[in-house]
Amino acid sequence: MLPEVARAIPSGAVVTDVGSTKRDLMALAQKHFTGERFFIGGHPMTGLEKGGWENSEARLFENAIYVLTLPLHVPTPLLEALQDFLAELGARVMLLEPEEHDRIAAEISHLPHLLAITLTNFIAREGVKREPRLQMAGRGFRDMTRIAASPFPIWRDILHTNHDNVQQALQEFTLALQQLTQELERDELKPRFQNAQQLQQQMSRGSAA
Repeated sequence: MLPEVARAIPSGAVVTDVGSTKRDLMALAQKHFTGERFFIGGHPMTGLEKGGWENSEARLFENAIYVLTLPLHVPTPLLEALQDFLAELGARVMLLEPEEHDRIAAEISHLPHLLAITLTNFIAREGVKREPRLQMAGRGFRDMTRIAASPFPIWRDILHTNHDNVQQALQEFTLALQQLTQELERDELKPRFQNAQQLQQQMSRGSAA
């Protein structure tokens, strides 16, 4: 719809989005938003696994990172106006190039969704009894797999437009799992736990900032 939107908006208008991938979208926007019509890519790093107004959350953007990706010709006052608007919603704005955004999103968003789906399906895999596993799944398991409830049509588009970065993340994570297997065999997991705890504390402090 971007070409149609670009033709319809008045001169001086700014259009933004909330999509999970930016590279393909920004390339298309660069071709159609010319002159005094502007497009700024947006991706709020927050959301719910269920859509619709009935699942809306008034404080959804509060203290959430909100990534903006922009072409070179967006005037600074227009960018600042959008940043101010997002700040009023409680979001913390981060500026990234589209390619960097998609690489990072593949690791901290797209890969975790695939892992959640795989882990959920894993406890109901063929050859095992499903019910005792589902009944024993406590809060930790439910927290890790909550996002597995996300609708496939959205994720089909996300994975299609960021396929190469997601593939790379999966390959690197597979190597990490292989290393984990070796460390488990050698009883050398303590440094991994300690490092993860430190990183988690850093993320928690960042969320509270």
